[in-house]
Amino acid sequence: MPNIGGPWPARRKLLSTVVDSIQLYGASTWAARVLPADVDRHMGSVQRKIYTYYQRMAVGLKGRRKCIGRSTTSETEATKDGRWTYELIPRLREWVLRRYGVVDYYLTQALSGHGSFGVYRAKRGFRPDSKCTFCGEEKDDAEHTLFECPANECERQRLTVELGLTRITKDNLILTMLTTQERWDDIATFIRGAMKTKEEKERETRRRD
Repeated sequence: MPNIGGPWPARRKLLSTVVDSIQLYGASTWAARVLPADVDRHMGSVQRKIYTYYQRMAVGLKGRRKCIGRSTTSETEATKDGRWTYELIPRLREWVLRRYGVVDYYLTQALSGHGSFGVYRAKRGFRPDSKCTFCGEEKDDAEHTLFECPANECERQRLTVELGLTRITKDNLILTMLTTQERWDDIATFIRGAMKTKEEKERETRRRD
């Protein structure tokens, strides 16, 4: 998951939305009729991946629209994939319809659990174990990094005081972000700091090894 810079996340989102809108125009009509076997022989490997992506997007288009229209969804609750994200964002409609807040590279890692976390990197074969490189906790995941790791305790306490909360947890993190732009910015700054610190430690560990 390299961070290679480039356009601001809001501009990337705009560009990707435009591409999706063009590619998925009339998707409910053509998605079920386009067969991979009909076009596979005319495609290179990259084209095939792009085609597969957009076909899957098209098939699931109606389902995603229905999902956004509900505060919670039985479909999401029933699947193990994305469970961490669902626990953070149980009210999907409020999240999607918010009028502020950019989800950047670091926030994406924290929300998805895919990034510089021991559990994720060990699962991907990049590390021999899932321990936290700061405190040695056996299960180093997004929850540990954001809410438990001593490496971020000072900033966590400062943020808690600023927000007027007793404690920051996975149950109130996103709900608090969605209350005001200022609170979103404060929490996003904390997450970026925690993830940058983690990335730097990960790079230091790889260089040492």
